[in-house]
Amino acid sequence: MAVTVSDTQVDGQYMLAGTARGSTALAPLGRWYKQVGAHWFGVDDRFADPVVVRAYYDPTLDTKARTELAKGAHGLPGSPGDRSVQHIGYMQFTAIEFLGVPIPPKEFGGRFAERQPYMAGKRFETLDFMGPSDAGARNIFMPYYPYNAMLTDTTITPLNSNVRFYQQPLTNGSLFCPSVIGTGQSLVASLAAEVSVGMVTKEQVDDALKGLAPVLVFTRSGDEALLEGYRAALTRLETEPLTGQTTAWLAGLDESKVTAQVIGDYVLLGLPDPEDLGDTVVVRTFPTSTDVEVYVISGYDAADLDAEAARDTLWRLKSYLLDNNLTPASRRDLDPPTGRGASGLNRAPYLLNAGPAIEIKYWSMPVSLRYGRHSRDLSTGTMLPGIQWSALLDYDEDTGLITVSAIREPVAADAFPLLPVLNRYNEARQELGGGSIDTSNFTKAAMKREQFTTAARLRFVDKDGRDVAAGQDD
Repeated sequence: MAVTVSDTQVDGQYMLAGTARGSTALAPLGRWYKQVGAHWFGVDDRFADPVVVRAYYDPTLDTKARTELAKGAHGLPGSPGDRSVQHIGYMQFTAIEFLGVPIPPKEFGGRFAERQPYMAGKRFETLDFMGPSDAGARNIFMPYYPYNAMLTDTTITPLNSNVRFYQQPLTNGSLFCPSVIGTGQSLVASLAAEVSVGMVTKEQVDDALKGLAPVLVFTRSGDEALLEGYRAALTRLETEPLTGQTTAWLAGLDESKVTAQVIGDYVLLGLPDPEDLGDTVVVRTFPTSTDVEVYVISGYDAADLDAEAARDTLWRLKSYLLDNNLTPASRRDLDPPTGRGASGLNRAPYLLNAGPAIEIKYWSMPVSLRYGRHSRDLSTGTMLPGIQWSALLDYDEDTGLITVSAIREPVAADAFPLLPVLNRYNEARQELGGGSIDTSNFTKAAMKREQFTTAARLRFVDKDGRDVAAGQDD
């Protein structure tokens, strides 16, 4: 069965058919999708942050992959002397630019700062993968993106991981295995990844909640245990009075006007308000239990949390440019504004109201691995043609927020400097202490998302900033 975009949409999302052997199940793409050669790329922006992207790669449609798959087969797969392709999977890499100037992750800050241990190259490319300490503990030598599922599924070990990842669907994607395994086998390499570029970190949310008592604490059980924590909490707030109340606090809530973002183990739900300063419901869940805690912070506190983090980022970027004698692309709105900003705080050093100033570039690249090669030798991977795409970020002086405003459509990427980043990954993984990356950057991609706000959040644009419709590559 050929891989095709289904005529059926689910919850406003395009779906992909033909991704699993012997199955008619549809795989999610997103509200918008683009096909580039053998790749299908989709974007799910039902939550404001993180945006979820999905990619599917059919090696049988790629000339280079077909040539690679035809090489080296001798006897049964995996038998002595066999050098055939064991599997193909996506690896994902990223780099940050501010007004055209490459920026190290630590200088950008926010959730991307934790990727600093993987940095390599003149563009400060980094690996989009679990932290070095997590990877080291699991003995992961080839950082295929789907392996991030090991963060939440403790039954997956390095000894059985490959076979487990040959199935479809999986939390963070699947590996393509050319051998016939059976029903449910993935016929594509795939990934499901978060574009989590928010400036606010889990630690900052922790600080904002210090001294606050939860308005609701409960444990999900029965049918409620099947729901995401935020969904269960919102339903209770809409239907059950809080302690000391006679009616449900959020009875009659228009959920189409709620905004949502995920930060660590928190889901922040912004409630509708004419002044865009409604309360924010903060729902906390826990990785090892079904307990839920619900807090409420004012719209002013939530806005200050976001705006302070954004201003700090821009001042940090300006200091980096000055310290390194770097000159960004000339723009009329680079002159610093005067006066005080929101809540009486100092303004950011730039206005930046003329369009996206920050670009997060991504390379989603398939990499094959052969039998008979030492799994610890990173040079044994063969990179196949992939795609390059970007998340474009705006800064709004009025709100003080840095947000993803657009996704630049994927284009073919025949090459990427694979070895420098993979060698840095190998070094970081083996360093004592390693370093960590907030695991929610990878584990929340599978969260069941609801379409709260009915307005389309993101634009999808080409290299010139023109809107691009969903569909096949021209």
